[in-house]
Amino acid sequence: MALSDIALCARALVMIGAAPIVSFEDDTAEAEVAGMLYPAIRDGMLAAYPWRFAARDAWLARRESEDVLGAGEGMFVLPGDFIRLLSLETGGGAVPEFELVQPEFELVQGAGI
Repeated sequence: MALSDIALCARALVMIGAAPIVSFEDDTAEAEVAGMLYPAIRDGMLAAYPWRFAARDAWLARRESEDVLGAGEGMFVLPGDFIRLLSLETGGGAVPEFELVQPEFELVQGAGI
């Protein structure tokens, strides 16, 4: 049974002896803390393991960069809901060397693309 974000947080709060919430916008300390912590904890748990239900393929848009790149290298914009990169492939197969750049992981630089 899949639970909504609110239902999951409400159950967790009840398990630790706190009052359940019905919305992250409730005027309670529980709602404020749950609303603050839930997104980071959820993303951390999704990034910690390559869950099949959370994985998807995506075509990346090539970014025009002012930086000088070597032959066969490219900069690509990651999707807004990006959490973890499991592999990088082109039409020719897996890309053996790539690097995530930027502290926010906004771009991928792949060699041999």
